[in-house]
Amino acid sequence: MKIGVLGGGFGLYGWMPALCQYFPNDKVFVSMKHKEKFTEREELKIYENQIEWKSINEIINQCEFLIVAIPPYNVFNYIHDIINSSTIKKIIIEKPISENYKKSEKFINEIEKKGIKLCSSYLFMYTDWFQKLKNELKNSNIEINWKIRKRYRDWE
Repeated sequence: MKIGVLGGGFGLYGWMPALCQYFPNDKVFVSMKHKEKFTEREELKIYENQIEWKSINEIINQCEFLIVAIPPYNVFNYIHDIINSSTIKKIIIEKPISENYKKSEKFINEIEKKGIKLCSSYLFMYTDWFQKLKNELKNSNIEINWKIRKRYRDWE
């Protein structure tokens, strides 16, 4: 399987090692722009032979399984290419697809129409509305009761 990782933070030091361990016979595509950061992390060097350094476009257009571990405002820059990739079959998006719900819903629907399996977490701290809400509520006695919508899909 061709596996790609977008992201130089947890994508590089969290997802990449996990993927190398879980798929020991497969290459993991990582963005060339993170190569210097990789060489600075001694604990990652054991995975050097399993990594293939590529451009972001090459990763998107060549992998079957993609991990997206970049901020939502950057996900937005690549989401159309990801949706239109002829090779991607499965995606894990670590953060929201975009900073607002309507855009996220639109992209999720497009991904589903393409038959791509999607797993995404929705971390509030990366949304513009949560930061505004947090600032507004800083000195108030208001309590928020969250209702979470979750959908489980077949991932195999």
